[in-house]
Amino acid sequence: MKRKRRRRIRTSPNLTEYVVRDFLRDGESEFVAYPKRFIAELAEPAQASALAFNNFVNLSVEVQATFRKAVKKIAKGAERPLAINSLSTALDGKTLVRGGVYRGHLWKMIDDLTQNWKRMFWWVSEEGLSIEVLTPKQLRSKVKLKRLTPFERLAGRLFQGAMVQNRVSDQAVLSIARQLDDVGFELKPHLQPADWGKIAQYNQKYARKAIRTFEQAIQYHPRGIRRCLSDAKRRYEKACEI
Repeated sequence: MKRKRRRRIRTSPNLTEYVVRDFLRDGESEFVAYPKRFIAELAEPAQASALAFNNFVNLSVEVQATFRKAVKKIAKGAERPLAINSLSTALDGKTLVRGGVYRGHLWKMIDDLTQNWKRMFWWVSEEGLSIEVLTPKQLRSKVKLKRLTPFERLAGRLFQGAMVQNRVSDQAVLSIARQLDDVGFELKPHLQPADWGKIAQYNQKYARKAIRTFEQAIQYHPRGIRRCLSDAKRRYEKACEI
């Protein structure tokens, strides 16, 4: 008799489970929070932990204030102020029925507020607090974009935006190279091995004129830089697909 193979059920930790510690107040015990609308995949863990889940609010909000105004006041008035990155325009469409004192953990206030809309979500990244209404496809796209490297997100977006009739001009590529240099991206980690090898050989031969930046590299090996930017664009466009 053939034995049935047992099906293994794969489980993963709940990405929206956070241990919340209000370490600013003695005697308050540690507890586990289950925010319903927080998207951990889009958040920067250290920022979210410090500025959302371990932050306290104690302030008053006036009656009839819009939800946008309430969010801004709560974020600004927290013990550790939280910067705003983007807020959904839907927040302008509702007002608080009554004002009053808001006291408690910042994450709980934001999470409760977002539940007034069917698919409103929030997260905290390096840029600050974001609150948006997202369809399932839009959410998946944002998560895929988050998984790209910072270089792929910036270079891919810039190269895509500079394309005219399926071509990017030399002047546009030079502008992109300067923007990448301004952010501080290094050449070696982002070039294909063969392209970096060509630049490395040049640097060994001409150490005093070594190529260190994208702007310099575009003069010596433009094809390699274009290849690098094109790869970033391809990954960026794939992540943006809905």
